[in-house]
Amino acid sequence: MLSLFDVSSGMLFVAIIAKKTIFIGMIKIKIMRYQHRNLFRLLLVVSLIAVTFLATTGQAIPVLDSVWDKAKHFFAFLVLAGLSDFSFPERRFNFFNLLLLVVYGLLIEVVQWYLPYRYFSLLDVLADALGGFFYLFMAKALLPIKSRLCAG
Repeated sequence: MLSLFDVSSGMLFVAIIAKKTIFIGMIKIKIMRYQHRNLFRLLLVVSLIAVTFLATTGQAIPVLDSVWDKAKHFFAFLVLAGLSDFSFPERRFNFFNLLLLVVYGLLIEVVQWYLPYRYFSLLDVLADALGGFFYLFMAKALLPIKSRLCAG
């Protein structure tokens, strides 16, 4: 069983994987082994869009404002790392994948520099990187789940 919580993506993203069934919030989706890649890729794209929107919006989102900012960054990039790993199961998640995520986080901060209601923060980039690093260390332990779930 694998649980991912993405507090920072605007929707409470909870995925529990058990016996070829994935639960997302209140929606139960039966997945076949050959459909997993498209599902994880869809979740990855939706999460990237949600993170980008939330990073550039001027709207206050009360549920997200109650969570410590650096924790939101950490968990967002932990989930993005996991989704990118499961989206491309033929490749192992490695330092290059982590670097791509950190560059994405840095680009978000650069965009925020130019927004009047946001600001640039290197600590946010550090929290992003730590979330990705945490997944990088977890990836080896998750390999049996990834192999079983993503086989053929």
